[in-house]
Amino acid sequence: MRGPPPKPDAIKIAQGTMRSNRQRKNPPVASGCPRCPFTITSIAGRKWKEITQGLKRLGLIDSIDQTHIEGLCRQYQLAKQADKLIAKDGITIEGSIGSIVANPACNVSAKAWAAVRQYGNDLGLNHLSRQRMESTATKVEDDIESKYLA
Repeated sequence: MRGPPPKPDAIKIAQGTMRSNRQRKNPPVASGCPRCPFTITSIAGRKWKEITQGLKRLGLIDSIDQTHIEGLCRQYQLAKQADKLIAKDGITIEGSIGSIVANPACNVSAKAWAAVRQYGNDLGLNHLSRQRMESTATKVEDDIESKYLA
């Protein structure tokens, strides 16, 4: 094993760790945002919009990423649905012979959240990478003083 997977150049630039002597000669160029395969009002559709907007802002999205983002959104929707069932029915349910057993939705939820974390790590969406970045992304101006007193 040769170590961690290489970071995209956009992340290196945002973190301020890009070195010209290690820059790729022919880096991949983002060719645009993939189309959303979900209805916009669904849980997965709203998550798709949130993720693609964030990746666009960082310049890290490409149309080839559709399958990966779709997998993340599907697993996220599955996890949210399982969590809703757990909230309704509880962690334990009554079994077929009257015994108390663990709710199967707990297992579904745990596996779906693990898949969401894995997809997020693969796409560079975890909180640690955001903390390390000195983002060159567009920032929303929320400072009232600079807005009105500039």
